[in-house]
Amino acid sequence: MNFLKKTYYFFSDYTGPAERRVAKFFSKIRENQEVEEIKPQLLELIQSNVIAINLWSEYKYRQYKYLKKSERKQLYVNVSSIVMDFKNHLVSGRQNSQPVLEEIQALSLDGKIFADKIDRLMYLKSIMSFLAPEGGRYVYRKSSTFGALLKDPTKEPMVGDCNQIVTLYVYLYSLKFDVSELQLRTFPGHVALHFNGVDIEATAGRFMHYKFKDQSLLPIQELISLNLLDTSDEYFKTHKVSAEALLEAARVGYVLSSQRQVVAHNLAVAYNNAVVELMNGGSYQKALDYAKQSGNRKLITTAGHNGALYFMQQEQFTKALDFAAYSNQKEKLRLAIYQSKGAYYFDKGDYHTAIKAFENSGDSGAVKSCYAGLFNNERKKLGKISTVEDIKANQKTIHNMAIYAKNSGSQNLISYVDDLKKHL
Repeated sequence: MNFLKKTYYFFSDYTGPAERRVAKFFSKIRENQEVEEIKPQLLELIQSNVIAINLWSEYKYRQYKYLKKSERKQLYVNVSSIVMDFKNHLVSGRQNSQPVLEEIQALSLDGKIFADKIDRLMYLKSIMSFLAPEGGRYVYRKSSTFGALLKDPTKEPMVGDCNQIVTLYVYLYSLKFDVSELQLRTFPGHVALHFNGVDIEATAGRFMHYKFKDQSLLPIQELISLNLLDTSDEYFKTHKVSAEALLEAARVGYVLSSQRQVVAHNLAVAYNNAVVELMNGGSYQKALDYAKQSGNRKLITTAGHNGALYFMQQEQFTKALDFAAYSNQKEKLRLAIYQSKGAYYFDKGDYHTAIKAFENSGDSGAVKSCYAGLFNNERKKLGKISTVEDIKANQKTIHNMAIYAKNSGSQNLISYVDDLKKHL
């Protein structure tokens, strides 16, 4: 890496090109995209470095504070140690294919289907033996973080749940073969690998032949959406993550998932939580933006209504009116905002602005009070009136007073001006 690139990554949020590439991919995802549209690039990213995808998405979308830049750098160093240890295992742990085929046949599966895939099958078997719990390198633990898995296995055990160990399997497989050859076997609360007809239970390092009623077989790229939408680990449960970050994760997960009917509910909940959290924090513009993006009419009207009330209280009347347009009580809100605006400018003595506001609110009494205020302002201009000449010298002011008195509807003010006008 040349000096300029080193300088860039020193000051950037990325540990290196792999994370930057992942971030760039995620930043371009839009909700209206079809999964087939982005599938080639996603598969390319998984092939290139699925570890970087997982670490960056956990840092960015789950806001795991422990995954600061320096920690992620160390985790990538640990990954290199894992790969080195695995390569040593490949050299020292060569196996005969016949026992492996017999193991598969014992599951009532035809071993002949692997005739042209023996090299891949044996490579997967090597990964399985390398990461099998009895080998001491890996320990299964439900609800753990990805960082706990990425340890130097020559120094301490790697700890992780099904999503995380499957991710590591995929990474090790990608070092030699095309990841699109793999699939995911899922059923409620669990994910395993699938290769050419046989399931691979990564948490145990064993071949399986699952037959659950509600199981599914998904393409390998589905792993990214599964990881993004997984909320099971303990760190996630015990640390506050902003609803806005969770929404971003749900949006990306929705686009990347081929099971959109399943994840659509998660996305709707994420939108609702983000809008509520943003409103509670006073970020009404962003809340309304997200509400509109959600397409949820109730969420839009709530954000509009609450935002209108908030900005009215903040005396930002133009903004309040903009928000009121989205409320299901827009006319009632509009009148209240203009009434509040009129009162605000009346107190400031800006009677002309107050008149316009009160006229829009339909408060004719307040409009008359404004004209009375304008009348009093003009009367102060008269100064001391002692002679007819003094009255004539203030002819323009008296003319204005006559107009304001008439508009105020006050007979006393009208009579006062009429007495002055007799001397003009």
